Parts: sequence; C-alpha cells; structure tokens
Amino acid sequence: MHIHKHIHKKIKNESLLKKPVSVQTGSGFVLLHKGEEVGEHVTENCEEVVYIIEGEAMIEMEEEKKYVEAGSMIYVPPNKKHNIKNESDEDLKYMYVVSHFS
Repeated sequence: MHIHKHIHKKIKNESLLKKPVSVQTGSGFVLLHKGEEVGEHVTENCEEVVYIIEGEAMIEMEEEKKYVEAGSMIYVPPNKKHNIKNESDEDLKYMYVVSHFS
C-alpha cells in the first residue's frame, strides 16, 4: 500500500468525470458517515488513486490496514482487494480516480 501525505446518512457517491469526456478514466466523490464503509471489493483491470479530503479513513488492502487522515493520497494497484471504512466520529469525504486498462 502506498500512501502519500499532502498537507492541505448514506454513502454518497458522485461521478466527477463522465463519458465522452473520459474513456478510460472514472472518478467520484464519496461521503461516509460514522461506522459506514464502502465494502470489500476488487477494482478489476484498473488502478485507483484515493484522496482523503476530510476526516480519517481506515484503509484495508489485502492483509494490510492503515489509518489515514485528510490530505493523504492512497494508490491501489490493479486487481487488489480493498475496503475503505469510517471508524471515526466525524464524516469521511474522499474522491477517487480509476484508470481502466484496455
């Protein structure tokens, strides 16, 4: 798991880029309230970058777990099982960008 630190009610997920603006890249915004999680999944045939905007996230990737705070950027390599959880009392806001392989 690579983490880069840059100083700076239901799951809400909004797309930031839509076709035909982008063919191989997708993105979105996610809001997780206390105790919510995205759910374990594999982003197949693509890589993903997650940027924590506000709050603290618990990132699980394969067998590794890390807590990351606002300003952190997480790289998710292709075909890795991962999950993002909000175990704090504050809302977690983050955006993600995925790049699909042809």
